[in-house]
Amino acid sequence: MRVIVYTQNDAAAPTADDKSTVVATSNPEAEVQGIEYINMANGWVTATLGWLIWFLIAGLNVYLIIMLILGKS
Repeated sequence: MRVIVYTQNDAAAPTADDKSTVVATSNPEAEVQGIEYINMANGWVTATLGWLIWFLIAGLNVYLIIMLILGKS
């Protein structure tokens, strides 16, 4: 996940005489001048630990449902 970091630009505000063009793009990886991105992705250790915890909880939920169906709880 990337987060936009807004920085203050020292340039003056654009005027009506400014002939700069804006190009629309559907590419999410396109770099826009003046915008910085910070990578907020988890590392592989944290992601692996998260998946292991998720599988443990999901497995316990399946076990509980099976025990409820069998009437042993």
